[in-house]
Amino acid sequence: MKIRTAFLAIGLIVSMQAKAHRLVAENGTEQVRLVELYSSESCSSCPPADSWMSSLQQDPGLWRVFVPVVFHVDYWNDLGWKDGLSSGSMTKRQQDLARNWAKPSIYTPAVMIDGKEWRNWPNNRIPPSGKSSPLQLAVYDEGNDNFSVHIENPGTEKLLVRIARLGMGLGADITAGENAGRRLIHNFAVLTWDAKPVVASSANLAFHLDAGGKAPGKHAIAVWIEQAGNPVPLQAVGGYL
Repeated sequence: MKIRTAFLAIGLIVSMQAKAHRLVAENGTEQVRLVELYSSESCSSCPPADSWMSSLQQDPGLWRVFVPVVFHVDYWNDLGWKDGLSSGSMTKRQQDLARNWAKPSIYTPAVMIDGKEWRNWPNNRIPPSGKSSPLQLAVYDEGNDNFSVHIENPGTEKLLVRIARLGMGLGADITAGENAGRRLIHNFAVLTWDAKPVVASSANLAFHLDAGGKAPGKHAIAVWIEQAGNPVPLQAVGGYL
């Protein structure tokens, strides 16, 4: 009986370890696009863009052709409502990307594909990149809010890997500001995020990324890689947790 119990215990441990080290997503040789929305609960023109992003859950290109993320900026928080998902670091990312635009002014809602403005989002599907990429990414769920990212073929450039935990189906009842009286639903909303440099030709990076106490329920993960000092995404990968 003791031997049988020991074997059952070992089997349970092995099973738990196998479940913890779970492949969330990986890409192939084609560049997967990063679609970024910069939004705010304090902006009356943002709900249509949020709804459009939510509709991407039904797009067959989700995770395969593109990875969507929504950053909530903080520069509208003085309009009577403070967006609980917003942060200055998200605003800074938009500012950094905008430096590459012809008119480097930031606004919401702003949709970007691979760091470039994309103003045709209301009526268009996201096209494939049509480009190959030597960069290959795989992200694993290691359990207990721990994740690992494996990078193949990064070359000799100084690269940075960014990872974001995304909240799905987040409801917000707005009681003040431009959207007062509305219930907003957010999907692919960045809850927490982190970044680490790539330091080897074939690297494994470990991240601890919880939900920041912001969102129970369904989550997703997004990973992308960029040149150090240049926020334009070179390759992305993502999937549901």
